[in-house]
Amino acid sequence: YGIGRFFVSFVRQEAVWFWGLQQAQVIALATALVGAVALLWLLRRRTPAAAVVRS
Repeated sequence: YGIGRFFVSFVRQEAVWFWGLQQAQVIALATALVGAVALLWLLRRRTPAAAVVRS
């Protein structure tokens, strides 16, 4: 959603808010960044499958 909202905001006529971006674009980028970091954290945190031990 965040990435899509970022690009949709280019065609909407709203006031520039920060670094030439609109408020919705800044929020969308922040949301996408938080989501990407959370995804990477969850993928790295995942434990490997338990090894099969034969007796």
